[in-house]
Amino acid sequence: MEYKEKNGHCDITQRNGPLGGWISKQRVLFRSKKLRADRYEKLVGIGFTFVHVSNIWNRHFVELVEYKDKNGHCNIPTTNGSLGRWISMQRNLFRSKKLKKDRYEKLVGIGFTFEHKWDRHFTELVEYKEKNGHCDITTRSGSLGKWISKQRELFRSKKLKKYRYEKLVGIGFIFVHESNIWNRHFVELVEYKEKNGHYDIPRRNGSLGEWISNQRVLFRSKKLKADRYEKLVGIGFSFAPRKKRKMEDLGNDLAAITHDEGEKSIDNINANGDVNDNDNDNDNDNDNRNAHEEVLEEHAVAAMELVEEGIKEGHSLEEVAIKTVQL
Repeated sequence: MEYKEKNGHCDITQRNGPLGGWISKQRVLFRSKKLRADRYEKLVGIGFTFVHVSNIWNRHFVELVEYKDKNGHCNIPTTNGSLGRWISMQRNLFRSKKLKKDRYEKLVGIGFTFEHKWDRHFTELVEYKEKNGHCDITTRSGSLGKWISKQRELFRSKKLKKYRYEKLVGIGFIFVHESNIWNRHFVELVEYKEKNGHYDIPRRNGSLGEWISNQRVLFRSKKLKADRYEKLVGIGFSFAPRKKRKMEDLGNDLAAITHDEGEKSIDNINANGDVNDNDNDNDNDNDNRNAHEEVLEEHAVAAMELVEEGIKEGHSLEEVAIKTVQL
């Protein structure tokens, strides 16, 4: 009991003097079912275990759990004292298929992985994701970039282990690199719209502006994938550049103005008797329609010519619109 209070465990080897010899004797009696019940209960009551090796294993396991709680991972190098050597031994037993099933399950249950190198790179990727918001690391980015490329290669060849696939997917890793970049920009675009209320991002606005320009080019060349087109349209994105959209809006306004002006002109024509002919009502209707269309066409042509001329002269679309309304 004094040893337990001082050291926190009862793992005393037979070499450790008379106390070690006495402990070994209690285990022998226990295995041969000759240990008295009252003595058994007293030993169990202080946390003594009768299988010595198992006790050491469990003690190291508790140490590993505490390390994980403190550091967030189980990547302990073999140079880290007895715990490091114990972890290395568990990995060796796993590779040689000699690790007991219950111990394997306990280790996996706390997030321990048996391949230290893979686990180390995975931890680096998690840290990179937390810092940068994505997992898009090129092969030029040192050992981590090469490791990521290797995972994608294993995924394509269907050789990536299931539990590794699930861990990577769990942190938002995407196995098709180009698609990952596309999705990241799409999320940026959605966030931009929520913040600014529109998608009018100029090409010179960094990588997002370039990406938007590329989507419009792909759309015009009919090379934009259907699922991506639907995602963009689904958030209200327009494939026409801002200037063209403003021209279209202005054109719609001009059409409305032209229609109103045309109606006035028809009324004037009718009032002056230029169209009316009492010989035939059908002829009147046809003449009215023809005159109506001619006036509308004249106004539309004049309006668009004014728009084009104003833009060539360097006037803003707003200035052109004002002058057109005045006309």
